[in-house]
Amino acid sequence: MKLKVNLTNEDILEKKFTINIKGYDVNQVDFFLDLIKKDYESWEVINKERNKQITEKDQRIEFLEKRIKVLENHNQIVKKELGDLQDKGLSNMDIIQRLNKLEEK
Repeated sequence: MKLKVNLTNEDILEKKFTINIKGYDVNQVDFFLDLIKKDYESWEVINKERNKQITEKDQRIEFLEKRIKVLENHNQIVKKELGDLQDKGLSNMDIIQRLNKLEEK
């Protein structure tokens, strides 16, 4: 989402209002404050969307980290089973068949 802002930092810093008998021109000040308000509203929309995206990414990362742990554990089990089978002197074909059965589970 592209952010549409009305004012830059310099616009805000360098803004000069017309001074009349009662002080600053109320219409100029109100108009300027309305522009600032619109910019804040735009930022709020963008921030909400970005926070939502961050939350979704955090949840995805958490899911993937858990999945990695499960796969690492599975990998350790398979390696242990392979080592046990090799210790028992089983043929490579037996090992492959047993590994296939483990992977199916």
